[in-house]
Amino acid sequence: MSVLNGTDKAGFAKENSDKLTKLGYKNIEIGNSDKENLASTVIQVKESARKYLTLVINDIKDDFDTSTIETLPEDSKSDIVIILGNK
Repeated sequence: MSVLNGTDKAGFAKENSDKLTKLGYKNIEIGNSDKENLASTVIQVKESARKYLTLVINDIKDDFDTSTIETLPEDSKSDIVIILGNK
């Protein structure tokens, strides 16, 4: 899984990856998104990892708008990428 910061808030990806780690997620990569100042969060998921999508949504829905879901290419490094937006 990757958690990317799509906002101008310093440390936002790290802060939220720490929350996911406490929930039991492992091997989370963090970084900044190419997209800046996203209005809402974008979740990208490989077709082969869609079975985990509901779990991820339930774990972040209280803090973020989880309505934008995109398909991630199967050759992507991560199974799921969460690009954090302002909501």
